[in-house]
Amino acid sequence: MSAIWASNMGEDGEDTSTTELDSHANMVVVGKHSTVISRTGKHADVHAFSDDCNHLPKIPIVDAALAYDCPYSGKTFILVVKNALLIESMERNLIPPFIMREAGLIVNEVPRIHCENDLDNESHCIMCREVGLKIPLRLRGIFSYFLTRALNQDEIDAEDEYDMVYLTPDTSTWNPYAEGYTDLENH
Repeated sequence: MSAIWASNMGEDGEDTSTTELDSHANMVVVGKHSTVISRTGKHADVHAFSDDCNHLPKIPIVDAALAYDCPYSGKTFILVVKNALLIESMERNLIPPFIMREAGLIVNEVPRIHCENDLDNESHCIMCREVGLKIPLRLRGIFSYFLTRALNQDEIDAEDEYDMVYLTPDTSTWNPYAEGYTDLENH
């Protein structure tokens, strides 16, 4: 990941943001509080939920990183997303739970208030057991999210000293419309 080259921060230097789970999205979207690792040279036209809404033409597709400061261990983890839409004006990042599961993460997205008798320390969180990462999810209204931020210069310079977790599959492409998903689900 030594190709990290740009950290997007707000004009006031504040780099704290949130990453929200978005089960209706089909790609990750990163905003101004992310760190671009590389630009893929690809673009996408982004359409909203209705044809009555304007679309966003030629949105760049990038690989990006987010810093996550674990409240349990005190460690900072570098979270990597591949093939993400970059909308630099966005304050929040969006990630579909499906894509995190494709990356091998455990995603327990049912809010704790709905767990009733099944409530435990793995409720409403994202986990990567390989590196001991547990990201507790919070609610903003009905939206699940977790705190993230752009990498700071020390983290960029010493990236090898941090555990790196891919939130998306580590591939050069992502096709949310691939028929293979439908075929596997129907068997």
